[in-house]
Amino acid sequence: MKLFISPPYNLTPSQGTPTRQAARPIPSKFYEPAIEESNVKSREFFARITDEFGFHDFLAAMSKSALIFVEWPEEKGDQVRMLATRGRGGGHSAWYSHQNFAKVFHVSIDARDLDVGEVVEQALNACRPNYA
Repeated sequence: MKLFISPPYNLTPSQGTPTRQAARPIPSKFYEPAIEESNVKSREFFARITDEFGFHDFLAAMSKSALIFVEWPEEKGDQVRMLATRGRGGGHSAWYSHQNFAKVFHVSIDARDLDVGEVVEQALNACRPNYA
């Protein structure tokens, strides 16, 4: 499973033109090494998948992946939101809002690991991977 850390972005005027600036809640001295470690583990994971399942190469293995977006909005209390994605070329994107039926899942952050895992599995099953 790959963890994507994506900080929120704020639009701020810079010389009269709006620009995107990251508002990172995690200091860079911790954030950047975590991203690098995540990338290393991701490459190791897909190398194992490539070998175990006989894919032609790393990219072929990656193209067969499903992904869920996970967020924990403060205003929702203990509810974690999981959104199934659809494959798009070399990446993944959310569904259009009118297509979200049965693709958005919620679970309490305080739920047992088994219960969280069941909701994650439901979300992954609702994805449309790149190859579908």
